[in-house]
Amino acid sequence: MFLDKLLKVDDDLGRTPLSWLQRTPTGDNPKQILETLDKIAFLQQHQVNQWNLAQLNPNRINHLARIGARATNQYLQRANEAKRYPILVAFLKQSLYNFTDDLIEMVDQRIWKLYGEAKRNFEQDRLKATETINEKLQTLYDLGQILLNPDVEDHTIRTKAFEQISQIQLQTALGETKQLIRPQHDAYVDYFGKSYQRVRHFSNRFLATLQFQSSQEAQGLLKGLQLVREIHSGIRRKVPDDAPTGFVPEAWLSYVVQPDGIDRRYYELAALWVLRQELRSGAIYLFHSRRFSELESYFIPKEEWVVQRDQTVNLLGTPLEPQARLAERETELFTLMDAVETLLNDPDGDLREEKGELILSPIEAQERSAELKQLAQAISTRLPQLDIPDLLIEVDGWTGFSDALKHLGGSSHRDNHLLLHLYGSLLAQACNLELKQLVTSAELSYPHLSWCNTWYIREDTLREANNVLVNYHYRQPLSQLWGGGMLSSSDGQRFPVKGSVRQGRALPRYFGYGKGITFYSWTLSTGQKLAKVE
Repeated sequence: MFLDKLLKVDDDLGRTPLSWLQRTPTGDNPKQILETLDKIAFLQQHQVNQWNLAQLNPNRINHLARIGARATNQYLQRANEAKRYPILVAFLKQSLYNFTDDLIEMVDQRIWKLYGEAKRNFEQDRLKATETINEKLQTLYDLGQILLNPDVEDHTIRTKAFEQISQIQLQTALGETKQLIRPQHDAYVDYFGKSYQRVRHFSNRFLATLQFQSSQEAQGLLKGLQLVREIHSGIRRKVPDDAPTGFVPEAWLSYVVQPDGIDRRYYELAALWVLRQELRSGAIYLFHSRRFSELESYFIPKEEWVVQRDQTVNLLGTPLEPQARLAERETELFTLMDAVETLLNDPDGDLREEKGELILSPIEAQERSAELKQLAQAISTRLPQLDIPDLLIEVDGWTGFSDALKHLGGSSHRDNHLLLHLYGSLLAQACNLELKQLVTSAELSYPHLSWCNTWYIREDTLREANNVLVNYHYRQPLSQLWGGGMLSSSDGQRFPVKGSVRQGRALPRYFGYGKGITFYSWTLSTGQKLAKVE
């Protein structure tokens, strides 16, 4: 049986298919893209995409899938069939969704990186060309003097010109000058085209594996992708002259549509480039995807909306008719515009207009008074010096947040030994320490730490534990003196990362081209601190 074979070692994989599928991609390099394609093809080959689990509760499916993502072969082999098979079915079905979303994101990142590399290469070439711009201007001046000299006869102009500059030098100068001449809306398409073979390394399997759907507006792009598939499979040798080009961006048209026909390389790159944007907008979608599914799947079903409509309208306090709501928003907009106009007309105000843009002056920090500094020092002196583990245990005693860290399998047994390793797992994640490092310094059991980290420390349990802390803090009398929690002070922190971190991004405008992860954090008016990864 297929499900039983998942728990047996596969000679080609060198491991069990289960452990192979449990590995999630960590980067966007071609190797990991192709491996993810292999996993999707494996699931499609066994018709996982045709399994209908609509009769099961989605929360139950997610719960079983999370167990399957963490379970070992031994755990599932020991489980009876009534438990083992539902876990595997849910895990495989959810894996198809997860790998599809991961693949789209990886291809998106890969194409964007190659485009960024093309832009940097162009800037480097242009910089080299501008370093010799004086020589090019001198060449132009000398040739112009020959052309404008009335004493030089027409039939001797070429001879005189090549006496001034050799033919090889002129060709070199023209080639470098051409790099300085760019389209008005330059998109570095020609430089991006040099990466075609690197894209082609995975694009053929990518387009052959996923079946995209679209709205009417994106039908041209779907037909273009189908033509690219046919070229990859050998059905066609070139892009036909009547191929749809309506989806091609204006900056790409001169490269895609050549005098002798449509350039296959640029046509495929343009199709993949636009595909990224259409997937994000929802114009193109996939059936077995969460992030890139049909837009209507995110809405309340029509049959349920009829029942919930009146209650929703009452809760939101908005009119049911869209025209009435638009009229309300228009009135609000004009009211705000009057307020902004008043601020702009104030010569001493913080709001001004520069070059067609609204500029708000930064708020100047207030200097702390001597009394405030003295109070801050007194408070700091009274605060005890605690070790982080002691503080963690003490706060848990107040709030009981560790109760939210529940075993994925539903086990409720807890003792001091378990709590100790739960605290250790939390500290390891909070301090960005490997479990082996914590084992060395705290003399904890690595198998127990790893087990707690796998079965207890999850996104949903951490979120629930954090809610316990926030709610406890909110109920304190001192918190109420600060505010109602409707306002916050927000900021972001950037942490550089190395290696294969798929969530890592480059932000050239602020941090250069090194990869990093941004933590968006905010402090509520009641004093609670929250954060999330961007």
